[in-house]
Parts: sequence; C-alpha cells; structure tokens
Amino acid sequence: MVSIQRVTAQDLLDVQTANLCCLPEIYHFSYYLLHLNLWPHISHCAKDQVTGKIVGYVLAKMEDTNLSPGDVKHGHITSLAVMNSYRKLGLATKLMKAAERAMVEIYDARYVSLHVRRTNRAALHLYSETLGFYIAETEEGYYADGEDAHSMKKDLLHLRKELRPESVAKDEKEQSQKGAAAGRAGRGTTTRGRGAAGRGAGRGAGRGGNAPQQQQQQQAPAKSEATSTTNATPSTGNNNNSTQTTTPASGSGGGGKKKKG
Repeated sequence: MVSIQRVTAQDLLDVQTANLCCLPEIYHFSYYLLHLNLWPHISHCAKDQVTGKIVGYVLAKMEDTNLSPGDVKHGHITSLAVMNSYRKLGLATKLMKAAERAMVEIYDARYVSLHVRRTNRAALHLYSETLGFYIAETEEGYYADGEDAHSMKKDLLHLRKELRPESVAKDEKEQSQKGAAAGRAGRGTTTRGRGAAGRGAGRGAGRGGNAPQQQQQQQAPAKSEATSTTNATPSTGNNNNSTQTTTPASGSGGGGKKKKG
C-alpha cells in the first residue's frame, strides 16, 4: 500500500534519491531544504507503507513575490517523479492533486505552473489530458542540455470555490467594481465629448446667425442708393437707359438688372 503525505525533513534524503533515479535534472540538497523551509505544506511524497520507502515525490513552491506586471500569486511545480516499478498506479496524479490542494488551501494560489521537456510525451499526456494543464508558451533552450521546454499552466478556480469561497467572492466583487468604474469613466468621456461638440455647434450657429444681419447692413446702403438714383431719373426719360431699376413691372420678372452697391 502506498500513501501520499507531506514531505518532512526526515524524508529529504529519500526524495533526493528518487530524483537521482528518475530524472536528468538534479538538485543540491540545500535546494530541497529551501523548499521545505519556505513552503513546508505543499511538497508531498508517496511512501510504501510496507517497506517505508519513498517511491515518488512532488517538489513545489509558491511564486508570490517579484511578480511580473499583471501576474498573480501562484504555485509552481519544481519537480515530479515516480519510481519505475510504481508507475501506472496513478501516484503522479495523486501527488499533483495533493500539491494543488495545499497551494489553494494554505496560500490561495490562483493557478499552478510547471515546465516539461518537449520530448517527454508521457509527461505531456499526464499534464494536458489527465490534469488539465495547457501550454502557455515554449521556452527555447530552457534545460541545461539545450532542450526546449513547454511552460504549462492550470487554473485553480475550481479548487478555490471549494476551499476559499470567501476569497473568490472578494475577487468577483473587486472585478465588478472595477468594471463599473471603467463604465462610468467611459460614459463620462462620451458625455464630455458630446458637450464639446454641442458647444462647438452653438458657436458655429451663433456666428452663422449674425451673417444675415451683416448682409442686410451691407445691402441697406445699396437700396438707399438705388432709390436716390431712380428718383433722380427724369420721369420723361427712357427707362431702358437707366442703370438701376426698381421692382420690375408686371410681366417678365427678368426685365431689369440690379446694380451692386
């Protein structure tokens, strides 16, 4: 029988031995101690209850400081391994789920990430098909031997709803408030834009409204000049010799030419 349990200081040498037996990536013993000291709750091991031997492990940590802009605190799987003779028993899945649960329950992780070799098809199948990870990006030359790595992620919202519902509700409330604030800011910008357009139209209409008055003022002297010229024309003369006529007589409307003042 194999049980899943948290890694303790007494387990670290056996965990390191499992790492050396299973993976090309090896770590100094101090690196295991660092994980245990800083994040003592999320690394787990699979222990054979009959022999007392550790036959698998997951080494994990939290990423909650020095985050890139837009990122949130999350867990990261440093290493996962199961001894050859204990594979096909679902131990890797159990180890991963135990680590994910601890990340959420204790640290409220938003998601979990990991790296996997592009050529490790068995691991890729486990992460993508069984555990629900997706490839976020591919990092060239990630490993010491130059092989590329797939950077994979998995959202932990389903666990957060189960284990940290108050935190999920808080996040949803904050997102709603941000959305409402953005909506108000957008409406305010639109209103200011319409107001400016209205003021511009008002000024344009004001200038346009003064134009007929100016034209009338310019035309008024012309009418006065026309009247005086017409009055000066002898009543006995021929109207065709007049340079200015008043309102045309009944008949054709185009009989006279109007002189510009």
